[in-house]
Amino acid sequence: MPDCFDATVLENKQVAAEKIWRMKLWCPKIAREALPGQFITIKCEGSTFLRRPFSVGLVKKKRRLLLFSWGEPCSFFIHYKVVGPGTTWMSQRQKGEEMDVFGPLGGRGFIVYPHHQAILVAGGIGLAGLLRLGQAILAETKTRPILIFGVKDSRAFFALPLRSRRLNLQICTEDGSLGTKAKATECLEAALEEYRKQGTPVMVYAVGPRAMLRETAKITRERETPCQVLMEEMVGCGIGVCLGCTVPTTRNDWLKHTPICTYGPMFWRHEIEWQNLRY
Repeated sequence: MPDCFDATVLENKQVAAEKIWRMKLWCPKIAREALPGQFITIKCEGSTFLRRPFSVGLVKKKRRLLLFSWGEPCSFFIHYKVVGPGTTWMSQRQKGEEMDVFGPLGGRGFIVYPHHQAILVAGGIGLAGLLRLGQAILAETKTRPILIFGVKDSRAFFALPLRSRRLNLQICTEDGSLGTKAKATECLEAALEEYRKQGTPVMVYAVGPRAMLRETAKITRERETPCQVLMEEMVGCGIGVCLGCTVPTTRNDWLKHTPICTYGPMFWRHEIEWQNLRY
């Protein structure tokens, strides 16, 4: 069950030129209970009224020696881009300060399929929503997941706190300043074609700009490949009361406009009405 916590800031630093920051928070209950894809909201002081939502990223265990860690999960990362007064206030927080955190939120997170080849497709800051999933796939399966990380240019790239020799990271930029000159969806098409020839079952997971998600949905639908997408919206209450974070779905009941905070944020590709989605 979600609850309010005073989470202690362990780290808060800028990780990319385009005002992208990473914060590490000490909050054992959220670190233990958050599922891949779930999120928290943070109360920002000053002129802001609504809490700000952030995906729960990597979780860290209590003890660590060199490359080994053990014990119960006790802390987690979030990533954010400084765009307004709320995130500006967050960027000014120092180690040791406490944040008012509400979570974990979301009725349905990503589902790991251990016998499928996992392809994770991330666009920009959307990568934050896939880090916990990547961690879960590496822990629960013996597969070598592919992570396609697409950004506009090298200024928007930030290094992953997730490190594993089993993770096949593919970086693509629109201007070719880093990695492959291509869109993330173009790299996805190439990967799907390769696995189609091999006869390997694939599960696609995607987070990012809605135009990218729509194209990912189109590509996977044409190839009859299952796809889970993480829908992101500005969240009001976080518990499904205000209905401020709805997305149009294929449901035929009163929840056709479905709140992501209670029925998401993960949706299967076929559950979203892409033609009626706000872009």
